[in-house]
Amino acid sequence: MQTHMCVEAATRHGADLGYVIVLVDDACATRDLKFGETVVPAKAVHAAVLAAMNGTYAKVVAAADVLAALK
Repeated sequence: MQTHMCVEAATRHGADLGYVIVLVDDACATRDLKFGETVVPAKAVHAAVLAAMNGTYAKVVAAADVLAALK
């Protein structure tokens, strides 16, 4: 699943429905995007989407944090 597509849409929708969302940043990824002649590197796309989601629609955490919390 791509961070800027399915992951972002599901996160926003879940939050809009009232769910508390925890988004695991290193459990999703994306690809380079192109707009006109500008290529946006995947790493920048991923970071921008996570930055937009964090604190607004979700709590963005690393997988290690989730695993530690489950112990």
